[in-house]
Amino acid sequence: MKNITAIIRPAKTSETQEALEALGLYRITITNVMGCGRQAGYSASYIYSAVETNLLRKTKIEVIVDDSTMQMALDTIITVNRSGHQGDGKVFVSTVCCA
Repeated sequence: MKNITAIIRPAKTSETQEALEALGLYRITITNVMGCGRQAGYSASYIYSAVETNLLRKTKIEVIVDDSTMQMALDTIITVNRSGHQGDGKVFVSTVCCA
């Protein structure tokens, strides 16, 4: 079995979830996270002071799949989230041991 962890743009969360459910994958964990990468971050003004941060809001999606379903789920996540711009996200695959 494999654990697929995808860090994606929050705007793509529902579309990714629907695409995985269309594959029959309903056991999905979705978490709001913050992180930094090659994206520059943002500046904001809060009551007379400017705040700069390199942490951006992202969504982490985790799904455990059988080895036979792994490539199909991985391709689906990548297809839904790829825009060709920086910040599309990252996908990690790891092996899950069941005792």
